[in-house]
Amino acid sequence: MSISAIISSIQHIIIADEFCKDFVRSHPDSAGANIFKSYSKKLNWIIADFYSYPHFPKEIRDGIKNEIKSDPFTIPAINEKLALVTPQHREMIESIIDAILKGEKFTIEINKDQIVEPNEMI
Repeated sequence: MSISAIISSIQHIIIADEFCKDFVRSHPDSAGANIFKSYSKKLNWIIADFYSYPHFPKEIRDGIKNEIKSDPFTIPAINEKLALVTPQHREMIESIIDAILKGEKFTIEINKDQIVEPNEMI
Protein backbone atom coordinates (compact mmCIF):
# COMPACT_ATOMS: atom_id res chain seq x y z
CA MET A 1 0.00 0.00 0.00
CA SER A 2 1.49 3.33 -0.99
CA ILE A 3 1.61 6.17 1.46
CA SER A 4 0.32 8.56 -1.22
CA ALA A 5 -2.90 6.51 -1.52
CA ILE A 6 -3.40 6.66 2.23
CA ILE A 7 -2.73 10.41 2.38
CA SER A 8 -5.06 11.02 -0.59
CA SER A 9 -7.77 9.04 1.17
CA ILE A 10 -7.34 11.15 4.31
CA GLN A 11 -7.48 14.37 2.26
CA HIS A 12 -10.72 13.33 0.57
CA ILE A 13 -12.33 12.26 3.84
CA ILE A 14 -11.38 15.57 5.48
CA ILE A 15 -12.76 17.50 2.48
CA ALA A 16 -16.01 15.48 2.68
CA ASP A 17 -16.22 16.33 6.40
CA GLU A 18 -15.71 20.02 5.64
CA PHE A 19 -18.60 19.93 3.15
CA CYS A 20 -20.81 18.18 5.73
CA LYS A 21 -19.98 20.87 8.28
CA ASP A 22 -20.64 23.58 5.70
CA PHE A 23 -24.10 22.13 5.05
CA VAL A 24 -24.82 22.15 8.80
CA ARG A 25 -23.66 25.78 9.08
CA SER A 26 -25.84 26.77 6.11
CA HIS A 27 -28.96 24.89 7.26
CA PRO A 28 -28.60 24.56 11.05
CA ASP A 29 -32.24 23.80 11.87
CA SER A 30 -33.03 21.48 8.97
CA ALA A 31 -33.55 17.72 8.97
CA GLY A 32 -30.57 17.56 6.61
CA ALA A 33 -28.37 19.16 9.27
CA ASN A 34 -28.97 16.20 11.57
CA ILE A 35 -28.09 13.77 8.78
CA PHE A 36 -24.91 15.67 7.88
CA LYS A 37 -23.89 15.87 11.55
CA SER A 38 -24.20 12.10 11.64
CA TYR A 39 -22.11 11.76 8.45
CA SER A 40 -19.48 14.09 9.94
CA LYS A 41 -19.21 11.91 13.05
CA LYS A 42 -18.74 8.82 10.87
CA LEU A 43 -16.08 10.54 8.77
CA ASN A 44 -14.23 11.61 11.91
CA TRP A 45 -14.39 8.03 13.18
CA ILE A 46 -12.77 6.87 9.93
CA ILE A 47 -10.01 9.47 10.30
CA ALA A 48 -9.40 8.40 13.91
CA ASP A 49 -9.32 4.77 12.80
CA PHE A 50 -6.68 5.56 10.15
CA TYR A 51 -4.61 7.36 12.76
CA SER A 52 -4.84 4.65 15.38
CA TYR A 53 -4.42 1.60 13.12
CA PRO A 54 -1.61 -0.30 14.89
CA HIS A 55 -0.22 -2.06 11.81
CA PHE A 56 0.78 1.13 9.99
CA PRO A 57 4.49 1.92 10.33
CA LYS A 58 5.44 5.06 12.24
CA GLU A 59 6.19 6.87 8.95
CA ILE A 60 2.61 6.42 7.79
CA ARG A 61 1.08 7.35 11.17
CA ASP A 62 3.24 10.51 11.23
CA GLY A 63 2.13 11.34 7.67
CA ILE A 64 -1.52 10.89 8.65
CA LYS A 65 -1.03 13.09 11.73
CA ASN A 66 0.55 15.85 9.63
CA GLU A 67 -2.15 15.55 6.99
CA ILE A 68 -4.95 15.87 9.53
CA LYS A 69 -3.42 19.18 10.69
CA SER A 70 -3.01 20.56 7.16
CA ASP A 71 -5.42 22.44 4.90
CA PRO A 72 -7.16 19.81 2.75
CA PHE A 73 -8.04 22.34 0.06
CA THR A 74 -4.38 23.10 -0.77
CA ILE A 75 -4.01 20.22 -3.26
CA PRO A 76 -7.10 21.17 -5.33
CA ALA A 77 -5.93 24.82 -5.30
CA ILE A 78 -2.49 23.81 -6.56
CA ASN A 79 -4.03 21.66 -9.30
CA GLU A 80 -6.19 24.58 -10.46
CA LYS A 81 -3.11 26.80 -10.71
CA LEU A 82 -1.03 24.12 -12.46
CA ALA A 83 -3.58 24.04 -15.27
CA LEU A 84 -2.76 27.69 -15.96
CA VAL A 85 1.02 27.37 -16.40
CA THR A 86 2.84 26.30 -19.53
CA PRO A 87 3.74 22.63 -20.03
CA GLN A 88 7.42 23.54 -19.63
CA HIS A 89 6.76 25.15 -16.26
CA ARG A 90 4.70 22.13 -15.15
CA GLU A 91 7.71 19.92 -15.93
CA MET A 92 9.92 22.22 -13.86
CA ILE A 93 7.43 22.12 -10.99
CA GLU A 94 7.40 18.32 -11.14
CA SER A 95 11.21 18.32 -10.92
CA ILE A 96 11.04 20.63 -7.91
CA ILE A 97 8.54 18.33 -6.19
CA ASP A 98 10.76 15.32 -6.91
CA ALA A 99 13.72 17.16 -5.38
CA ILE A 100 11.69 18.04 -2.27
CA LEU A 101 10.62 14.42 -1.85
CA LYS A 102 14.25 13.28 -2.13
CA GLY A 103 15.24 15.79 0.56
CA GLU A 104 17.48 17.73 -1.81
CA LYS A 105 18.36 21.35 -1.12
CA PHE A 106 17.94 23.78 -3.97
CA THR A 107 17.40 27.42 -4.85
CA ILE A 108 14.66 28.72 -7.09
CA GLU A 109 15.46 31.81 -9.11
CA ILE A 110 12.57 33.47 -10.90
CA ASN A 111 13.30 35.54 -13.98
CA LYS A 112 10.18 37.65 -14.40
CA ASP A 113 11.07 38.46 -18.02
CA GLN A 114 10.54 34.80 -18.94
CA ILE A 115 7.21 34.29 -17.14
CA VAL A 116 4.39 33.73 -19.58
CA GLU A 117 0.97 34.86 -18.39
CA PRO A 118 -1.88 32.37 -19.00
CA ASN A 119 -3.70 34.70 -21.41
CA GLU A 120 -0.50 35.04 -23.49
CA MET A 121 -0.46 31.28 -24.14
CA ILE A 122 -3.61 31.43 -26.26
